[in-house]
Amino acid sequence: MVCAMAAGRASNASVSVAARLRHWQRAISELVSMQQQRVLPSVVAYNASIGACGRLGRWAEASLLFFQMRELCTPPDVVSHNAAISACAKVHKWSESIQVLSEMEQSDLRPSVISYSAAISACEKARQWPR
Repeated sequence: MVCAMAAGRASNASVSVAARLRHWQRAISELVSMQQQRVLPSVVAYNASIGACGRLGRWAEASLLFFQMRELCTPPDVVSHNAAISACAKVHKWSESIQVLSEMEQSDLRPSVISYSAAISACEKARQWPR
């Protein structure tokens, strides 16, 4: 049991390092490897990967990871939602960013200033601001 926990921590750290270096493909590969080894990735590992994808305009991959979290029993937190909203905003996916914000509120999570700012940014970039 201790070895499995240590392996999980090492794998989570590896995902976070890859994400910080903007190696989104490596981060995703590490997540997949963890799942194959039956190690549950942490919310921090997912958040780092979603953030890395989002910063590089890989909104589809970020969204996939975000929705995958729930399926794998790793509930997204405020940071997860913010990273997903920001990923959508980066590529002007305003509708998707509003959807994630709405899901955040339905999950009884309290949106932060970052949540609202990222959603507003998505609307502004896509020119979907009410006139």
